[in-house]
Amino acid sequence: MSKFTFICEDEPMPFADAIVTKKTFEFNADCLDSVIGEFETFLRGCGFHLEGNLEFVGEPLGKKYSNGRDDLDMYTESIFDKK
Repeated sequence: MSKFTFICEDEPMPFADAIVTKKTFEFNADCLDSVIGEFETFLRGCGFHLEGNLEFVGEPLGKKYSNGRDDLDMYTESIFDKK
């Protein structure tokens, strides 16, 4: 199980008579769905108004890598490959 900490620090506008606030949200989670749900709660606690729900959306591999190249080819292409 992993421990997560989200922190929101609000600073007042220059020349404003407001105080700096800090909101800390800590939790333990063992799956991505739980982390997303807790992050949504954190955002609402920081004053954001969400319409709908947050969700994890995976990108299809076909769109992620072009020309059928794999991870290694994508990162090893360099100035040495250019003439």
